[in-house]
Amino acid sequence: MTKRSRFRSSTTLLYALALIGVSAPVEAISEEEWVTTFVRFVDWPTAPPDNLIVVCQPPGAALLALHGAQVRGMTLQVVPLKRASDAERCHVFTAMSQREAEWLPLLGKFKSRPTLTLGAGPRFCEAGGAICVVKDESTGVEKYQVNLDAMARAGLKVRLQLLRHQRSGKAHAE
Repeated sequence: MTKRSRFRSSTTLLYALALIGVSAPVEAISEEEWVTTFVRFVDWPTAPPDNLIVVCQPPGAALLALHGAQVRGMTLQVVPLKRASDAERCHVFTAMSQREAEWLPLLGKFKSRPTLTLGAGPRFCEAGGAICVVKDESTGVEKYQVNLDAMARAGLKVRLQLLRHQRSGKAHAE
């Protein structure tokens, strides 16, 4: 089974779990799955050229296995941010597996840009990130929080399905 088909299989499983209202444990949700879920439920102010969504990561991060993946008819392209000026081409900035010292200096580059910023922990949203994935310590389930101020600043529109499930941990892939 290829990496891509395993990814599709796990996404299908998460979709089925979401439909029946079962929250997936922390270990079951990869950064790739979170990124595709969030891209699925966010609209940009203008359509990306050539339906290409550029997913940027901090320098030194292991590249996500999403290059060429299709979400809502758009193709994902994963690139590392080598220079701060590269931020202009990013539709998504994801730093979920990075330490704060690695993402904090970059986050400000996206404040007034139409970029979906994704990170882990409540501190990411407090610092201006759009969506942060947090672990519920009592249940071990990952959930997410949407920072509506950051989304509005970026000109991004959030679909209702994403907001409906943000505290329940259910909307991993619909």
